[in-house]
Amino acid sequence: MPSPENQARENIDALLEHCGWQVQDKSSVNLQAARGVAVRELSFKTGEPDYTLFVDGKAIGTIEAKPVGHSLIGVEEQSEKYVKGVPFGLPAWRSPLPFSYESTGTETHFTNRLEIPLPPLAEQQRIVAEVERRLSVVEELETVVSANFQRATRLRQAVLQRAFCGKL
Repeated sequence: MPSPENQARENIDALLEHCGWQVQDKSSVNLQAARGVAVRELSFKTGEPDYTLFVDGKAIGTIEAKPVGHSLIGVEEQSEKYVKGVPFGLPAWRSPLPFSYESTGTETHFTNRLEIPLPPLAEQQRIVAEVERRLSVVEELETVVSANFQRATRLRQAVLQRAFCGKL
């Protein structure tokens, strides 16, 4: 019977494969085998994450596996060390790696370190004002379309009534 952590890894393997990742051992790595490749226990400067995730041949994140029932709260610090310890020469989208996961195979915590730039406040306010303006135009058009639909329905009813009464 596998240890609780190995059971978690088996669950994670199945989840990764179900999502289209190809799971590989570090002894037989082929980063071009699929768009998404998860390599088990690749050595970093700061240890061995359970999985290193590669997209298009470049590292993008790590997964640290823990047994079911293990709290993932303290594991975040361990993951932080891994994403900062990318070995020299390992192809990576950026360093530190932007994504880290801690998972038991049933519970998963995700950290996204990508910064999303926001426009200056004045530009944000202009964008909101423009969206509100366009939404008000849409609301006006919805009112006009609804009124025209009601008029068309009444007109059709009137034409049918006149036709059946022989007044056409």
